[in-house]
Amino acid sequence: MTMKFYTFLILLTLGITSCKTTQIIVEPKASLHQQYLLTYNKFYQKPDSIEFEDLFYDYLDSDFFLKNAEIFNEFELIEGEFYSGVINCSDISFVDLLRKMPLSARAHSLAVDCAEQSDDQDIIDKHNNMLEYLIKGYFSEADGLSHFSAIKVADWGEPVDILNLLGYKKIDAYAQPYARGSLYSYVVIAEDEEDGIQKEFYFNTWDALEKRYARGEDAFDIYDFDYSLGTLFDSLGDNDPAFKYGYARYAWSIEPEAAPKALIEAAKGSNVKSQELLAAEILKGTQIAHYNKDDAIDLLVSAAEQEYAIAYIYLSYLYRVGNLLEKDISAADKLLSKAIKKLGKGKAYHALAKAYYSFDKGNPKRLEWLNRAAAEGNAEANMELYLYYAKDDEEKSQQHLNTAVNQGAHLGAYIKAVKYIQLDEKNIKDKAAELEQLLLQAAPRIPKAHRMLSFYYSLPEHKNITKSVHHLLKAATFGDDESQVALARLLQQGAKGIMRNPREANRWFNQAVKQQNSNAMLDLGYNYEKGIGIKRNFEKAKFLYQVAAELGNTQGMFNLGYMLLKGEIAEQDIDSGIEWIEKAAAKYHPGALNELALEYQSGENLEKDLTKAIAYFHKAADNGSKYAMYNLGMAYKDGNGVEADKVKAKSWFQKAFDAGHTNAIFELKEL
Repeated sequence: MTMKFYTFLILLTLGITSCKTTQIIVEPKASLHQQYLLTYNKFYQKPDSIEFEDLFYDYLDSDFFLKNAEIFNEFELIEGEFYSGVINCSDISFVDLLRKMPLSARAHSLAVDCAEQSDDQDIIDKHNNMLEYLIKGYFSEADGLSHFSAIKVADWGEPVDILNLLGYKKIDAYAQPYARGSLYSYVVIAEDEEDGIQKEFYFNTWDALEKRYARGEDAFDIYDFDYSLGTLFDSLGDNDPAFKYGYARYAWSIEPEAAPKALIEAAKGSNVKSQELLAAEILKGTQIAHYNKDDAIDLLVSAAEQEYAIAYIYLSYLYRVGNLLEKDISAADKLLSKAIKKLGKGKAYHALAKAYYSFDKGNPKRLEWLNRAAAEGNAEANMELYLYYAKDDEEKSQQHLNTAVNQGAHLGAYIKAVKYIQLDEKNIKDKAAELEQLLLQAAPRIPKAHRMLSFYYSLPEHKNITKSVHHLLKAATFGDDESQVALARLLQQGAKGIMRNPREANRWFNQAVKQQNSNAMLDLGYNYEKGIGIKRNFEKAKFLYQVAAELGNTQGMFNLGYMLLKGEIAEQDIDSGIEWIEKAAAKYHPGALNELALEYQSGENLEKDLTKAIAYFHKAADNGSKYAMYNLGMAYKDGNGVEADKVKAKSWFQKAFDAGHTNAIFELKEL
């Protein structure tokens, strides 16, 4: 690579500005449905000729997607009538059905069943190939890392149907919020019907939500500044306890008084994940009205009766420590054996280690079970041991990290990639291919890895514009706020091959704002102030500047202070304005230093003091303010606060002009 680690990180922090040369291809809106039909026809003729992502995204642009719940309901009627003998295969138009539901596993399964009735091997093979295509598309490996789903997963049915094809039966499901804002996964807890192993499968809902909103059909504006993920969860929770759990998880830090109620409702609905979380909170000592530690045991027993493996682990832990249940190692081992059948030894031992950590952090048994889990090949346990030994035993720590990476640990791969970036330039070049593979391994679970890949592919020696944009979009979609800001700036500014779209930019800024990204607050505040891609709203601009300022952003301090001081677009408050500008100046913000200098020079809002004015002008100029350079030039030209000196005036005007102050050229010519 061509730059040192610190430069690499600076560019990442700035939002991957090198991506300005990337291309985003936008199809004309009028042709979106037709484009989908063309893609589907190619897929129907030869599935392998179309990438799953292309079919998926083209379908989201189709008219069928907007009616997917209605179409799915109609399909369920057809399916029910067929399997009950009311209609025959000849009564079903599969060409039309599959065109409307190209990603529905059940629709393709019905087609296979009909083909088998006719004993037409070519048709059977065709539809079986389509089913294999869907499985591979949803999960490149059956590892539970999917990024495709529907706006209402319960309506579309895909998560459970796909898992059925993989040979899993659903135990339960839960909604998992992430990255604040409006992003969440629908997670299905499922069990392999052959070996009984339980896994969690993640279905990301962002793409369908975004498309639904973009086409103006959804009741929820997922980008709106006031939009609440809790509102969505609360509305969907009436039909699916998974969303009650999601609401509880969301509310725990946002609306803590509402969280227990939602969690209790989901637990009463026999949602095993809610029963687990509620029991865990009680065992940790969280005060929940009308619930005590005996109730926690009852909740775990209920989840265990539904054969939820983690409930076995928690009960095994309680029998081992003998706090709430009479100590009984035999009972503990039996429960652990049940969990092992569901999770495998590595995961079961690791889960038990986590139970010790959750309820008794200092218990040395945690380390014992971590080591046992690591010995069984559990990557997460090796990662925890890497962190455990990091301070005292670097060699052992590194061994656990390398082992975890070899076992597929996403976080381990990311950490190792960062370590490579910290090497000198020569070694980084030698390890470029390995660095790329580590980031690709980390990316499914670490959004920052997508951001780093976007930068990696934008470098001259690896230049791949398509991949760079792909990973930037992935990082933003999976909630990386810096990538959301970078993407928004690209959309706002436009560049070669990128369609300028300020409205879309503001929507991405909003996503980053929800994650308390102060730079996004500044950009969105400025757009509200100037009316760029959005209706002018000075109050929202002021609010965003103030939040950024309170988060410690010096530009936010200056923007807020300047707005209050001038009183042109907000109610004037000179004292507060000066206070915020002084706070920004104390952090060497060049604009704030220059503004304070002007205030001392004019004496309008502060007692006139030319000595202080000149001192602040110098501080501002030293910190890069072209305006302060120009103002120093004027001071030396006119002898205002300093002795008149044309040579010094000319020098400062030249510096101002070199820094981009165009008016300085006229002063230079005059001198």
